[in-house]
Formats: sequence, structure tokens, C-alpha cells
Amino acid sequence: MDRLEKEAHSLGQHIVSTGAPAASAPILSDDDAVCAICYDDECTNVNAILFCDSCNLAVHQECYGVPYVPEGQWLCRRCQAGIADDVACCMCPIRGGAVKRTNDGRWAHVVCALWIPECGFGSIELLEPVTKLDRIPPARRRLTCTVCNKSQAGACIQCMQKNCYKAFHITCAQRVSTLCYVFLLR
Repeated sequence: MDRLEKEAHSLGQHIVSTGAPAASAPILSDDDAVCAICYDDECTNVNAILFCDSCNLAVHQECYGVPYVPEGQWLCRRCQAGIADDVACCMCPIRGGAVKRTNDGRWAHVVCALWIPECGFGSIELLEPVTKLDRIPPARRRLTCTVCNKSQAGACIQCMQKNCYKAFHITCAQRVSTLCYVFLLR
């Protein structure tokens, strides 16, 4: 979570200094790739950014739960399952991205599972399967996302600032660079 907190702080500084969130993420080449989970571009020998050889998804080993870089081809879980189209996340309205199977056979973004407090993982090292979806309270599912304006479309989290009740899907916030709602206003 440290990387997510750093990214949220960085995004918060951008909003404070400019007064508005970034409109959209820049288009990046493979040399400038960012992880689809934490949105960080830093990598090390023990935490490389991996690219799916089928769909070109870029993820850090630690963020996606890949303890060792495989020799030869590496495929994300969706491509390993032979699914060509983007899959729907059961916790947000965004299709595709860095997803893993849930313990009930659905798909969920890793970032959604990391940020929704009731969720968990069967294996912390592999970050799969996504578990405890049944523990998400109905009230969280009824919240309306301030970014996409949808309710009953997964599960939202709320701003941590006292007396602020803004709710949003994690992936919606990432797409408009407002993940700082959670940390900037602590």
C-alpha cells in the first residue's frame, strides 16, 4: 500500500498546486509504462514491471502477485483463462485492467480488492483469489460514485476527511486522478 499512498499524495499535490485534477493520463510507450494497479513507473530487480504477452497489460510483480519473473512468456490471469474480451469487475463499472478471479468465479480488479476494506485474498503472496466479497455491506454498494454517478455498480469507498461523504469507485478515481480524496484530506 505504500506505493498507492505515495501516488495518492503526488496526485493530491497536483490538485493543490493547480486547483484541478489532471484531465487524463498521458499515452505512454513501453519504456514509460506504468503499473495498471498502482500507477507507478518505478521498477527494481525484485519488483519489475511485467507485460502480458497477449494483451500487453503492465503490472508490478508485487502489485499483481507474481513472486518470480517467469522465463519465457508471461500472461495475466484473464489471458491465461483464454478470455479475449475485457471482463467486468464485480466491484466497479470499469471493464478490463489488472483483474483476478474471485472465490465465487467472478472477476475483480486487484486495486478494487486492495482498497475495499471488507475484501481479502486467499493468498497474500499471489493476491488471489479475491475473497470476502459477501462481507461488503449493502450500504457500500448503494453509494453513488461522484465520478461516474452510478450506484448499485459495485462498491464505493468514501473520503476520509471528517464531514466529507464523497464516494467513488477506486478505478473511477484513478481514471480522473482523484485518488487523493482518500489521503490528501486525512
